[in-house]
Amino acid sequence: LCESETARRELKRLYGIDGKVVPQPLRKEFVEPRRSEGVEGSGITRFLFVGQDVARKGIQDVREAFLRLPASARLKSELTVITGGKSAAEIAELMRTHDVFVLPSYGDTGPTAIKEALAMGMPVIAYDNTGPKELLEKYGGTLVKTGDVCALAVAMEKSLAISHRALGIAERVRRDLSREIVWKELLKVYEGVIR
Repeated sequence: LCESETARRELKRLYGIDGKVVPQPLRKEFVEPRRSEGVEGSGITRFLFVGQDVARKGIQDVREAFLRLPASARLKSELTVITGGKSAAEIAELMRTHDVFVLPSYGDTGPTAIKEALAMGMPVIAYDNTGPKELLEKYGGTLVKTGDVCALAVAMEKSLAISHRALGIAERVRRDLSREIVWKELLKVYEGVIR
């Protein structure tokens, strides 16, 4: 089983075997869309990064991109970086109170945090590679050339003008990655193995 086409291709490349793509379902905390007025109400755009504190997640890139925002843009924005120690409920609450999700990962098979942010109705900015690219090409979001911190800063600055939520995308992600849909796919795979 592979959680994305990216993971399936890597399985085939590395081991010469094919797999079946069945994505990880959303956790129950991420099936309710954001209720925050966000930037529309406060005038402040709140960026959120959730990921491990490792270089491949692009944590330094998001910090540097935020610092590269023009001073006038930085005055109208905040960056919250979460690297661990939070429950799913706490992360869901952060997603409800932030405006834009940024995860400039250098490689990821199927980033759970991006799926969850999309399901919550958050616009997402990510690097154009592997799992993030696959997700954002399917559901929508902003892709930036991998490693281009200046382009990442520009994408973040452009997001300051976002005045709507990605609710249509959120509904689609919540439906596609619902436990019911994913479990049906898993059962099909298991039935094939049993035969």
